[in-house]
Amino acid sequence: MSKSSADNTYRKVVRTQARRGVLSPLRREKQMEYLESRLAEDFSGAEALDVLDACCARGRLLHFLNRFDSRHRYVGIDYSQEFVAEGREWFAEVPNVSLEHGDLFALSSTHPKRFDIAILYKTLLNFERYEPAIDALVAATRRKLYVTSLFYDGDVDFEIKVRQYAVYDDLSDFAYYNVWGTPRFAAHCRSVGAREVRFFDLSLDFDLPAPTDKDVLSVYISRLESGERLEIMGAVVMDWKLVEIEL
Repeated sequence: MSKSSADNTYRKVVRTQARRGVLSPLRREKQMEYLESRLAEDFSGAEALDVLDACCARGRLLHFLNRFDSRHRYVGIDYSQEFVAEGREWFAEVPNVSLEHGDLFALSSTHPKRFDIAILYKTLLNFERYEPAIDALVAATRRKLYVTSLFYDGDVDFEIKVRQYAVYDDLSDFAYYNVWGTPRFAAHCRSVGAREVRFFDLSLDFDLPAPTDKDVLSVYISRLESGERLEIMGAVVMDWKLVEIEL
């Protein structure tokens, strides 16, 4: 599948989920706490920074980042004009938060080295490959790039296509839930200019019941005898990590 057709498939699926009200509800997530714990060091100085939320949708993450530290200039970029329009309504009275209609993969030409910090939150798993997105974000970022996605601690990539026939309008639609091997991912980041690449496990400390409707995917938590919790969606173990990429 070409990059263009993969992107179009992703966009169709996201729009379908958005219409059904299951995409990016305005709630705070545990992953945001982990991200903020790393950003606290970056934000510790007196300088106001330019911070990008790539693939921001309506701006859910921007809302909570601005609550965390409102001194900085936050920019969200998303390819969906509908999402950007809705987000602009949310932030109409918030002068340090702005949303732009744009393409992640064009950041190298539209926003070269524009941002001190860039964030790609819970989106990389949905692309066919990670390299084009990482390359574009590195080209637009001066200091640090943060990514949350599914990873595996070995030199193995898992390319997973999920078809939710009860949810998607077109039965041929699918969503990627890809899991990237950490060694090769880190090596690619270094090949495009990263000085350090650090991975942090995003473990959960609460329980979620298994869904009763097997046709519509939702996340649940399974607790092992050891006490460790596994986040599961259907047949996919959701091993989330936060990646801190220092440039």
